[in-house]
Amino acid sequence: MKSCSERELRTSVEGPSAVSRIKRRIEALASKKLWTRYAMLAPYLGLKALIATFTRKTIAGSTHLESSVDEAVRYILGAFNDYKSLAGVEHFSGNVAEIGPGDSCGVGLLFLADGCERVDLIDRFHSPRDEAHQRKINECLLQYRPEFLSRYLDSEFSEDSFKGLVRHYGRSASAESFFRETSEKYSVVVSRAVFEHLYDPLAALSTSIQALRPGGIMVHGIDCRDHGLFSNHFGDLTFLQFSRFFYAPFKWNGGPNRVRLSAYRKALDKESVKYEIYPIQLAGVKDTIPLPTKLADVDRQLLKQSKAYVDSVRSCLTSPFRDMEDEDLMVQGFFVSGRKQ
Repeated sequence: MKSCSERELRTSVEGPSAVSRIKRRIEALASKKLWTRYAMLAPYLGLKALIATFTRKTIAGSTHLESSVDEAVRYILGAFNDYKSLAGVEHFSGNVAEIGPGDSCGVGLLFLADGCERVDLIDRFHSPRDEAHQRKINECLLQYRPEFLSRYLDSEFSEDSFKGLVRHYGRSASAESFFRETSEKYSVVVSRAVFEHLYDPLAALSTSIQALRPGGIMVHGIDCRDHGLFSNHFGDLTFLQFSRFFYAPFKWNGGPNRVRLSAYRKALDKESVKYEIYPIQLAGVKDTIPLPTKLADVDRQLLKQSKAYVDSVRSCLTSPFRDMEDEDLMVQGFFVSGRKQ
């Protein structure tokens, strides 16, 4: 049986891509003036969106393309363990849908190893990937499940060699469309840092719940931040200062859609699902909240700090954000876990 040596685990793919270098150059050139940064970022993001429209491929956003093998393995194992912990199960079973897996099939592979029959990986866009790098990640992941690894000793650990793992790409594979059009019923639907990039996340959430079997599980990690567009230079909620018209370029090609917690709550309340919300990030607070912590159980001092930040910037926010409840502005990221009734 092959093993992952220390050298393999620490091997990184070659240096940053041309796109990453261009992005860093733009970051360096952008001044600390808000509208100067806006004027530099908007055309760049517009170009990315145009390329993606014609090629149906993203030119950035691959989860593990520039990560070392051990970094990727740690991330994938952590994500899978979070799903298991929040779902409250020892083993997953049945058919699974993972929304927005990006370049890696690692989480899907762990679902198969856990006893699931089929995993559908659904993604509107095709992410660039390094096949050799991904094979190393897959092989190393399976070291943690040797009984499953034994089936693939003679394989090249490529994605195509794993029976039950199915990729879906294109417009019909967007989360908004896929669950509406499929006749499949799922035991598990998961995602991590994906819903904030969807064009219609609330429709995707509702139709994915409808595609669950009775008793089916959903776990979604939703990041309500701006992914560094403005927060790295200004404040966490700066991206909520722009009107819908001016913010439009930042939503193209799946940029942060600015949908807040209350909108997800309202969508969930319309469906036959029992759910819990677990905040993991608060505006104006650097500390991450450990899972699983309900909002009512978050440290009072952290809540006070976040509330003070929200109060200090509320008057600068555009409509409708200026008039939202404190909770909507304070919660910057959360997990939602639920079971179909």
